Amino acid sequence: MRILLASTMRTRLIGLIGMRDFDGVLVLVPCNDIHTFAMKRVLDIAFVAQDGTVIEAHRAVPPNRRLRNRKATATLERFADDGEWYVPGDCIEIIKGSVLGDNSQ
Repeated sequence: MRILLASTMRTRLIGLIGMRDFDGVLVLVPCNDIHTFAMKRVLDIAFVAQDGTVIEAHRAVPPNRRLRNRKATATLERFADDGEWYVPGDCIEIIKGSVLGDNSQ
């Protein structure tokens, strides 16, 4: 699975706008408020708490919507498809500052 990290204000604001063929998951961090304005496709969205627990998930969110979850510290989004998606209670792990091959953690 391809994962793209959006961690600056600009990259979080733009999100998936303008990406036509991205087949992965965009991780917006920090983020608890998303919009689908200017989107041409529907999105799957998941809000994630600080401990990595998915606390809210949405499928096929249409353009021109705004979703937020004040308890979230990260948001996952992808172009909607019929494949598996996160559900509340799932757990993800984002390791800040991790480098592949670095076993010092």
